[in-house]
Amino acid sequence: MNKRLFLKMSLVTLPILALFSQPVLAEENIHFSSCKEAWANGYSDIHEGEPGYSAKLDRDHDGVACELKNAPKGAFKAKQSTAIQINTSSATTSGWVKQDGAWYYFDGNGNLVKNAW
Repeated sequence: MNKRLFLKMSLVTLPILALFSQPVLAEENIHFSSCKEAWANGYSDIHEGEPGYSAKLDRDHDGVACELKNAPKGAFKAKQSTAIQINTSSATTSGWVKQDGAWYYFDGNGNLVKNAW
């Protein structure tokens, strides 16, 4: 009897756990027409695969676009806000999101989760 109950509970629980193991993909629509635009918005050293990267912006084809070392003096404007802005669209971001090479976790309302162990 206990084996049957255990088997039934396992069959119910496993599909539910599988739903939670699926990755959450965030919409990352960051595009720059030039490195000057990227630097003015606080982006530099954009690696291939990161939001904002474009082969068009990677002049030496090393996988890093808009390198800070190539920025003219005064072209790079550091981001002013200490808050993390991930998505400017109306869609709410939740789950794990990679931004500027770092990972952040957002709750179901799109709020950054900090110190919640």
